[in-house]
Amino acid sequence: MAAIDRVILESPTVNFDVTYLSANFENENRIGFSINTATNWNALTSSITNILNKTQDNKSYYIRTVPEGEDSIGEEAHPNQSGNQYLCVGNGFVSNFTAEGAVGDFPRSTLTIEGLNFVFAISSGSAKAVYGASYDGVGKDNGDVILSPQVNPVDGKRAQQFFAGSNPTGIVSGVIPTGISDILGDVGDVSLSVLRPGDINFRLVAQGTDPNVDGSITELSQGSVVTDLKVQSYNLSFALTREPLQKLGSKFAFSREITFPVQVTLSLDANLGDIQSDNLADLIDTDANYDCWIILRHPSTTVAGGNKKVMMAYALKNAKLDSQSFTSSIGPNKAVTLNWVAQIGGPNQTDRGLFFSGVLS
Repeated sequence: MAAIDRVILESPTVNFDVTYLSANFENENRIGFSINTATNWNALTSSITNILNKTQDNKSYYIRTVPEGEDSIGEEAHPNQSGNQYLCVGNGFVSNFTAEGAVGDFPRSTLTIEGLNFVFAISSGSAKAVYGASYDGVGKDNGDVILSPQVNPVDGKRAQQFFAGSNPTGIVSGVIPTGISDILGDVGDVSLSVLRPGDINFRLVAQGTDPNVDGSITELSQGSVVTDLKVQSYNLSFALTREPLQKLGSKFAFSREITFPVQVTLSLDANLGDIQSDNLADLIDTDANYDCWIILRHPSTTVAGGNKKVMMAYALKNAKLDSQSFTSSIGPNKAVTLNWVAQIGGPNQTDRGLFFSGVLS
């Protein structure tokens, strides 16, 4: 009456979500996104260029927990890291990304990773370095050697990479990045741990227009005066929907390809200021494209011209106004919610899609 067996036919998907406060683009850079550091706003590289060309697509993610009474920051300097615990996600691919900010809260980002493997490990020695080959054929974690969570999609066996306390002969090693709590940026910058809501600006300009030139800001929003919006929050997000490709002879999906088109949405909530004469029929007739910018600046450091230094800038180019809603009731301020949608183009398209530009630590 019962089934004679219960066999795993499809490999499971490991979901890993992480949220972090924003100070610069170093986290996004290590995740694999392409970060522009140039000041030419019209010559940017698409945010997912490194993911599309697969140079930064498949990664491992490690969550380290240190013993009670110790800090994870600075743990790398300890000669003995016995008792450190690791949660490891192997063959991780970015599937969702969200950047958001609001009045009274710090700007932050949320990331979702889809992986093929998940590993629990505990170090009994000074396991802190990542190596790129096998260690005397050791195929399991033994305290001083913690294998990478990466798996070979064909046979499902773990890849021959690991943490180790000493470097085996002939194997090139690299140390896990040191945990830090602030960044210094260029010479003269004060210590910066997080950006602040008072240093965030929203710019809505005609497509291809420099967002730093105040005269370029046009009244593109239907009915409301853009420069008089009291922005309360923003939410910028996109999903990289993955299609797992299977083949006979492979236990895991041999590839996880992005399903196109990839849509990026920007939602903006604001208290309504002045309104302007406008007509919905005219909007439908013109159907204009916009560039939406979220610019986060350093709280004190200035650059030439007296403006505060740009630490992070999100550019949503070739965006369409998807919806707009007004709220008016007794008590609260009149409010408007604006939603823009754009699609990510190819790596060589600089006039459409999502772009990251700013500072790395």
